[in-house]
Amino acid sequence: MEWLYQWLGSGYVTNVLILVCIYFMIAQHLGSVKQKAHSTKYIIDELYKINAKIDQLNNELKKG
Repeated sequence: MEWLYQWLGSGYVTNVLILVCIYFMIAQHLGSVKQKAHSTKYIIDELYKINAKIDQLNNELKKG
């Protein structure tokens, strides 16, 4: 399980979430995502909430 905590704490998850957000923004800009702007914003907001929760859990694990 330790490798999981190291992977979560390495910033890899954060980078992936940022890339996903950028993808959604670009895809919407190009019109290839048939969603309204608020739908994409909702998805991005949810991703940030998940990322914040991961960071919080990771900090708690580091404190031990």
